[in-house]
Amino acid sequence: MKRILVGLMVCAACTGFAKEKGSIGFSGDVAVDGFFNPEIASFKVKEAYAGSPAEKAGLVAGDEVLAIEDCEIPGCDTDDAQELMERAPGEELRLKVKTKEGEEKDIIIMVGEPK
Repeated sequence: MKRILVGLMVCAACTGFAKEKGSIGFSGDVAVDGFFNPEIASFKVKEAYAGSPAEKAGLVAGDEVLAIEDCEIPGCDTDDAQELMERAPGEELRLKVKTKEGEEKDIIIMVGEPK
């Protein structure tokens, strides 16, 4: 399979590509495997914006996203990932992450109003 590195591919969803333009507030570096049916190979948080819902939930730069809701990474279909991250203000987004220290934890982000 062809490996495609995509910087900030899911960023549109991360920063507010939600049904009602909710704000999540982080960017990430995403590696994708596949061309016709791409899947996320890895997803690392590049930045959690100051004061954002993601930062308030405890997401920090360097966290490795292991799952978006129940879609595990590696292997999560990119279309599924984008759909799962589309949230309206007031909805929750659940991420499973591995911290830089190696601890796995669940992060629940309460999607905010767009800025």
